[in-house]
Amino acid sequence: MDLEGTSVDRRPWLPSALPAAQPGVPKRTGVAETRPAALPQHVELPSDTPPHELFAVDCPSEGNPAHAEIRVGRARTAQMPAGDRPAGRKPKSRAAKERLREVLAGCFQVIRDPSQP
Repeated sequence: MDLEGTSVDRRPWLPSALPAAQPGVPKRTGVAETRPAALPQHVELPSDTPPHELFAVDCPSEGNPAHAEIRVGRARTAQMPAGDRPAGRKPKSRAAKERLREVLAGCFQVIRDPSQP
């Protein structure tokens, strides 16, 4: 899970319901799904790191209109109503990064395991 921006594809813009394995890397291609509503807006972190949130940002491109990213940033507060949206910002603490990766991984449901053909 990349805290700089985990690349995902938005289902409504995909050409087919379940993407095929990428040529040349079928053992690394899996399919998982999540929804923006499943991404937590307040994650408590260790090491005196302020709470963070996970959020989706649409990033369509000419070659991939379905592209989006899941980003991490400081949680929104009254003093910071936008939080770190839309750019995102990962914490410096290694323990905080590990916790956010665990939380993000837990937001996904595996549809096709990378080891499946």
